[in-house]
Amino acid sequence: MIDAMIKDIEEFLYNEKEESSFIKQLSEKYCLNDFVMVDNDIKTYLKEKGESAFVEAYGGIFDYREKQICFYDDKVVDRLAEDYNDFLWKLLESDERDKVKFIIAYHYLAMLKQIAFNLDSINQEILFSEQYAEKIKAINSKYGRNHHAIKHYSLIEYLLNHEEVNRCEIELIDEFKLMLNAFLFQYKFIFSTEMIFPIMFGSKRLKVIESLVYLE
Repeated sequence: MIDAMIKDIEEFLYNEKEESSFIKQLSEKYCLNDFVMVDNDIKTYLKEKGESAFVEAYGGIFDYREKQICFYDDKVVDRLAEDYNDFLWKLLESDERDKVKFIIAYHYLAMLKQIAFNLDSINQEILFSEQYAEKIKAINSKYGRNHHAIKHYSLIEYLLNHEEVNRCEIELIDEFKLMLNAFLFQYKFIFSTEMIFPIMFGSKRLKVIESLVYLE
């Protein structure tokens, strides 16, 4: 499934020239450190690419401002975070050079998928031209084949309570930029060789947090 998702993103960036150009320009303003932190064992493993011993990586959402590992009693967050976890880890292990562009494309496609769902379910076409609404639906159909019939697609939108906000075609790109900035201001995704789970003792959580370093 993750391989299919990465292939979807590759095809999206190759075929959709307008969106690809915007994502490329946006990706130049960020680095991998804006999205991910890891512990030293994982950093070494990813740097040496197979020369070091295999590591078991456990992922989670980290509130960078509060310096807390986030746990949610919410099946939607669990699913979206698991999808993001699997995608990020596969991407980090890959030889893809422009990882930031792929991560931004992941989030942008997730937003478009959410909009496409809303267009079908609550008739939001009134805020988009018919041509643009059809384009969003076509993108979702073409590059979203690995998703089931679900109601929530974007981890960013869900955590920011942004799914039901009315959209405007003209402001869509600016809206995505603001959402991405808000998300990255508060959250990073982390990978640790220590197991991450909700009932971790305080000392265990602190050990994970204090071991986090940047990849770049």
